[in-house]
Amino acid sequence: MAAESIIIRNYAKTGIVVDELAIANRTGNVDSPDMFLRDADEKEAGYFKPIIYINGYFVNKFLMDFSLDLNEILPVVSFKFYTGSATFLTVSYPKDGDIASIYIRSNVNVYKPIRMDFNILSVDSNVSSTSEGDMIIFSVLGECRVPGFYSEVCKAYRDKTSYDTLFQVSQDLDLGFATNDPSLNDTMTWICPNLSYYNFIKDVSLSSYKDDRSFYGVWIDAYYNLNFVNINNQLEAKDVSQTVKVQVGAAKGAANDTLFPGIELQATDLPLLVTNATYYAGYPFYINGYTLISEAGNTTNQMGYIQVVQFYDENTEYKESAAVKSVSYSIQATTTEDVQENMVLQRGRASEKEYLKEIRKKWMGILDSGPEGQVHPNYLQARVQNPLNLSDVTKFTLQVETTSYFAGFYRGQCVPVAIYTTQKGPRMENTGISNDQKSQHSAGMVLDQFLSGNYVLMGYTIGWDTSRGFYQILNLCKREWFLNSAGNLPKAFPINVVTNTVNTNNG
Repeated sequence: MAAESIIIRNYAKTGIVVDELAIANRTGNVDSPDMFLRDADEKEAGYFKPIIYINGYFVNKFLMDFSLDLNEILPVVSFKFYTGSATFLTVSYPKDGDIASIYIRSNVNVYKPIRMDFNILSVDSNVSSTSEGDMIIFSVLGECRVPGFYSEVCKAYRDKTSYDTLFQVSQDLDLGFATNDPSLNDTMTWICPNLSYYNFIKDVSLSSYKDDRSFYGVWIDAYYNLNFVNINNQLEAKDVSQTVKVQVGAAKGAANDTLFPGIELQATDLPLLVTNATYYAGYPFYINGYTLISEAGNTTNQMGYIQVVQFYDENTEYKESAAVKSVSYSIQATTTEDVQENMVLQRGRASEKEYLKEIRKKWMGILDSGPEGQVHPNYLQARVQNPLNLSDVTKFTLQVETTSYFAGFYRGQCVPVAIYTTQKGPRMENTGISNDQKSQHSAGMVLDQFLSGNYVLMGYTIGWDTSRGFYQILNLCKREWFLNSAGNLPKAFPINVVTNTVNTNNG
């Protein structure tokens, strides 16, 4: 069972009301191409492809590709379609303030469907070659519709933690609220000085503080919840096991699902494991393809490995000299406290200490946290600690494409990953820890321990196209990596040596 500290719980429900998606069949024609959309509960609706609706026009009938991007603070949708009917250009074309409505659902009823409205940001197209204005290909970009999200607000949230403040902001915006950590040590008066809620949410998250190891991410999910997540909780969890519901075919019994004639589908409990192991083929989190993306060099150039926090402490006794009031200390990104054999940390080349030279200094201004002060005592440190840790965790991203849509994924989730090599050759010979390459599952499968392990799902994309149908791209991150030590190929780093633990305490 997963650790309590990694469970992201809902503390409030959204009050945002989305548009009605279905429209009446005015013609009474049962052969109408929109007829199958009248009933939102019909089995095909939102399962084979997303339903997209703009001003009375069901785009999904002519859909070419679709992407719901859940990697930034707000969900973003993009899709491309051709005009099977010329009425889109003259009747249904989105005017100022119009929206695109989408609906996606799982074939397992335990998971809530995705039903969202998006402000249309842009519409691009080619030029019609006919006088009727048809056969145009449109590309639409939209952003999750949260009324008031960009409105500038002047408001004070008095004597509250960052958790309390963001909870109140979620209520101001009629959003739900979800977190894995309601206990923070940053009580103060949080002031929104004519900032938009968008900028204020980011600023509060940036300044949030619990202890010297914790750091936070914030985003709005596909169900209109403002999520405020302690990422360090997710990274430090030892037990991330969880059981999820999937739809599988039963060996016996009468068919009860028109999507799969002749097969009885049943919702079955299954341990969540993102893997390319063949015994998981057919499940929605089976890996169709994967790669590793690095931003390590760019991140190091910008952030360094060590940041020196400098500020003027207004709370020191007034009779003290300016030199005494000047505070300076260094911090580093949080790392594991239990460094194991063949584990490397993200501190430059494992055989060198050159990372100690990569220092960035941050002058943070004046800290006033006394009885009449404006901020909590760790306010300035938090504004360095949070982005430093977030950038460190996202230096490397394991990007995985799954074979279908699985509604059980969510941002901030702890996800176990097992990637195997199955073909004999140089990679298999140099993957794993044992040169005899005997696997606990099969002699033909060797676990790649460098790519496998427990990850945090930092973001994902739900995609659809005409050739693949639904698929998902998961962006998975972790901060410690276990090395493959098998084989005779030269290794670019020392193995079977415990790397020295990096001190993450303030100097």
